Amino acid sequence: LFYHNRNPGVNNYLELSLEGTQSNRDAFGALVDVYAGGKRQRQELVTSGSHASSHSAVLHFGLGGNLKIDSIAISWPAGTTQWYYDVDANARYFINESEQQVLYMGCADPEAKNYDPLATYSTA
Repeated sequence: LFYHNRNPGVNNYLELSLEGTQSNRDAFGALVDVYAGGKRQRQELVTSGSHASSHSAVLHFGLGGNLKIDSIAISWPAGTTQWYYDVDANARYFINESEQQVLYMGCADPEAKNYDPLATYSTA
């Protein structure tokens, strides 16, 4: 069975790819809270779902009509928490546990309204 999303593309998203340094390298167990438009979304980075299945290591958050993320809190398994503020939507970001800097990975989809020809897809 195949589903086709016929949404006209009015919604926004955020994708996060995490890398642990003090915690495990794959950042398994990290809790991420995303605050946008007065709402909070929480996801835990896990790769196992149920028997013989897995999840993507990239966290995806649907943001509806929000073009900005008010804040992001990442609680790492080692016990530290990183905060980021005023983050642009419609992009994938790479975050390393040891660095406060966020690496913008952009939108590499040429059909998207925020297409960036310098962006790259990554599963880091």
